[in-house]
Amino acid sequence: MLESTKKNIFYIVTCTYLPNLGQEQADPATSSFQISQSYNLTDLQELKSTLQYYGSFDLTKTKFLVVDWDEIKSLKNESLPVVYINVFYPENTITNDINSKKRISRWRLECSLSKCTFGLKFIFNNTHYSDLSEYNSNINPDYSFMIMFMVKTNKISLKTLSYGGHNYPLFYCPTKYWFTSESNIIFKPHKSIENTKNFIAKQSKEILLPIYPQTINAEFFICGMIKQPMLSDIEIGYDIKYTSEKSIEIIKNDNKAYEICKIDKIDDVHFTFAFMDFEFNYDNKRRFIKKSKEVKSI
Repeated sequence: MLESTKKNIFYIVTCTYLPNLGQEQADPATSSFQISQSYNLTDLQELKSTLQYYGSFDLTKTKFLVVDWDEIKSLKNESLPVVYINVFYPENTITNDINSKKRISRWRLECSLSKCTFGLKFIFNNTHYSDLSEYNSNINPDYSFMIMFMVKTNKISLKTLSYGGHNYPLFYCPTKYWFTSESNIIFKPHKSIENTKNFIAKQSKEILLPIYPQTINAEFFICGMIKQPMLSDIEIGYDIKYTSEKSIEIIKNDNKAYEICKIDKIDDVHFTFAFMDFEFNYDNKRRFIKKSKEVKSI
């Protein structure tokens, strides 16, 4: 499966799609739900886009792989799936994410509320290091490897949430820090929330917001847009459904809200938002205003 000569080094890339089973170290080899595909890295196309990285690296030989999100979501599992990228390479090769076996690098890629780990990776035929930024001089990686994903509808729903009357759930949206700057993938928050102050932390990867129909009869709440080189933008957000107020589904076990706000008792939870409905806005959009010293529309 792996071949090496003095003139050529062949990197075999195995892409394994695996449902998120709640196990950090889930083994793709033992999963009955997996879909695996293998590629010769030398055969992958070069990325025809300018990439940015904080260091003196030559990124002119960047290869790319596009993961089919529709295919991995076809695996029967309610939670967001996980993608494992296994790169098989000769000894004395480095990557920016390396395991103890030294001949295989495994990237665990996922897009959850807490992080999205797709993006730029490196392969370099030299001493083992954890990150190319440890070098102080110009270097030329054997490959810069850009791992991206696509979805047919250009839309990814993180969850389905219900609302009724003027009762709207508070839930999390990603922020511009969802991807690392080195990933070369950008998450741009929706204009309705991009200037909202995040009380979780200034550079938190998530923000707590009311989820509501942003336009009349909207069935999808847009948190923002994923922007990748060469590919169409992807909307990220929530499917939303109207139901009677008595039948609204309560979001249970959301202990994270209490933890990040340092709240000890459920009775102490108070978030104040002013609400303006369609008929009070010239552009037929609903708006919430969060109560603070500086009132800001979200």
